[in-house]
Amino acid sequence: MTSRLLANLPADTLAQLRPFLTEVTIRHGEVLYGPGVPTRHVYFPVSSVVCLQIATRERDSIEIAVVGSDGVVGIAPLLGGDAPAHHAVVQVEGRALRIEALALAKFLESSAPLRRALLRYAHALMTQIGQVAVCNSVHSLEQRVCRWLLVCRDRLGSIEIPATQGVLARLLGVRRESVCHVAAALQSDGLLHYVRGHVQILDPVRLEAAVCECHGVIQRQYARLLDQPS
Repeated sequence: MTSRLLANLPADTLAQLRPFLTEVTIRHGEVLYGPGVPTRHVYFPVSSVVCLQIATRERDSIEIAVVGSDGVVGIAPLLGGDAPAHHAVVQVEGRALRIEALALAKFLESSAPLRRALLRYAHALMTQIGQVAVCNSVHSLEQRVCRWLLVCRDRLGSIEIPATQGVLARLLGVRRESVCHVAAALQSDGLLHYVRGHVQILDPVRLEAAVCECHGVIQRQYARLLDQPS
């Protein structure tokens, strides 16, 4: 079992890295790291999804990016950064591959393929963060809800997305009632089905037609990331 990002590495590079990787289960709501705290471990999600969030002074947390099997959580120190300014919170629990940040940093010194893969991912992540900022500023709530669901679907590889309307409202920085209204309209139109904290995408084609261009920009950037050999 491995992540899509790691699976794209040359076989010999992955074989050298594998002894340092530990398969773990990360739980819903678990905070993998936060502001001002040095990152001890780096995670490569396999069947899990992690939301990167910025907390306001009022302690609301706004989502800035979603990380799944095509990404890595805890990359900042590897690129010369200090402790991150955001939280990494598990949204969908599942499996991940964990490695000590110091061990990965040392491995990067001698592994050009892994350096290239992580730098390409950092570029794709910056694209996602920037596009989310634009989306939250100029697009309708319905488009933003559709974008979030589709990005989660892409990262999770499933049309079943564990998410309550309350969590979705908090991540998008809006009132729960507003998300409930949008979700009810999308369900009435047959695009999705919501029950017991799970959203099931019923009509991906129509959902993609309802979303803004932000999802396409993010999707194309990540597709280029995974298509390039390391």
